[in-house]
Amino acid sequence: MLALLVCLTVDPFERASFSVCLFNNVTGLPCAACGLTRACIYLAHGQIAHAAKMNPLVFPVTLLLLLQFFRLCILLATSVDYQLSPDKITTRILIGLATAAVCATWLAKLGVL
Repeated sequence: MLALLVCLTVDPFERASFSVCLFNNVTGLPCAACGLTRACIYLAHGQIAHAAKMNPLVFPVTLLLLLQFFRLCILLATSVDYQLSPDKITTRILIGLATAAVCATWLAKLGVL
């Protein structure tokens, strides 16, 4: 919830003169997550197209964060911890899809795709 409030108060058009990305600072290349913070800020301001342009991983990341937030709310309200326990095949498929999405995003940021 705090992250959402911060995203709503930050101006998405303001350009920072520095990068907090260690990979970018060391190599000069963008990482797969570069632009994800700004994408979250654009998404919080309702600018979906800008968010997708900054980093398309903003949508699954935001979904996972919201699911964790609701899980925490349910845990605090009921003391019941709901957890998904997918089987091994489903877990491997999800990990493979996540890895492919991160790799595709990174290659697109590098200009390969």
